[in-house]
Amino acid sequence: MESCPSTGRLSLPLADWPATDRDAYAAACRRGDPFEEGGGAAGWRPATHTARIWAYGAWLSHLQRFGVDLEMEAATERLTPERVREHVRALRERCASYSVAGLLGHLLGFVLAVWPGRDWHWLSEMHRREQRFAEPVRNKAARIVPQEDLLRLGCDLMVQAEARSMPPSGSVGPTHPALLFRAGLLIALLAMRPLRRRNLLELAIGSTLRRTDEGWEIALPGAITKNHTPLVQSVPSVLVPPLEAYLALYRPRLAEVHGRGPASTFPHKPSNALWLSRWGAPLTASGARALVEQHTRERFGHHVNCHLFRDCAATSLAEDNPEHVRIAADLLGHRSFATTARYYIAAGQRRALRRVQSTILAHRRGARGAGRYAAFPLESERS
Repeated sequence: MESCPSTGRLSLPLADWPATDRDAYAAACRRGDPFEEGGGAAGWRPATHTARIWAYGAWLSHLQRFGVDLEMEAATERLTPERVREHVRALRERCASYSVAGLLGHLLGFVLAVWPGRDWHWLSEMHRREQRFAEPVRNKAARIVPQEDLLRLGCDLMVQAEARSMPPSGSVGPTHPALLFRAGLLIALLAMRPLRRRNLLELAIGSTLRRTDEGWEIALPGAITKNHTPLVQSVPSVLVPPLEAYLALYRPRLAEVHGRGPASTFPHKPSNALWLSRWGAPLTASGARALVEQHTRERFGHHVNCHLFRDCAATSLAEDNPEHVRIAADLLGHRSFATTARYYIAAGQRRALRRVQSTILAHRRGARGAGRYAAFPLESERS
């Protein structure tokens, strides 16, 4: 089942909304001044605007498919409990339940900001129920990889890149050592400093990534972090040499091909973005996701996406240093430990599972003389 399709006409683009809806949204985006309060959407982040526009567009697209004339009904009159229930049922046929709950939450956030004078309690209750019964598509705990293994993967990729001969200047093919080294450094840095993907891609040389007397520092202003809190972390000393090698040798090879690819792949002028694509443009979110998932799948047999690195780091810290688990809140950029506590619980569950497995294996070893479990090899005996 799809997490949530983002193509086609599942969502009506903003330009195709009824004029009254567009005007209401524009009014909600209007910033305030000392004499007049701003609109309810004035403080939204760009990502929030994108998500909520898409969710409201999905609602309008649903109405169109069921024959509702959007121009003949006011926006607030279109929003009825029965219609929203039908919308949710339609979404469930093509989206995972977590995604349905997320879309409903963004629809709620949109209407609360754009039409704040209405009573949306029924929609809030509907969203709350959808959240309560949403089930994850995959077992996240089964996909957790020790932080050390992720770091080792990144380092191995960088070693492989260094073993390859650097081709002459020119185009950068998919097997170019600069791309492999970039992937290794990105994975290693993400393993030790598990930033959110958006913030990872916002690292820019000289601003959010800067040299200090002690080495290198990541400094994210509150304006670009999820919780609006500045985040300052040092680049681990073990990664300083490969970072400087990337900046001195590999990144310049990517930067020199700027403008040689398809016009849609590069901006009009070179960028100071840390991560560059094979065309010399800033690495995109989809590009980062693809390279991380490709290399982790090849190593571990399943992909580890960028966000799961955060779970892996916090869970490893909780398992290896439970007395220091509160450090994970700082590592992940959480405002409080409450958000991080679930990793401590997950780590405890994993330790308990290993204890059960050890007990079973011990019983099997003891039973070998009696011929029990003879058909089942021990884990250590498997090739």
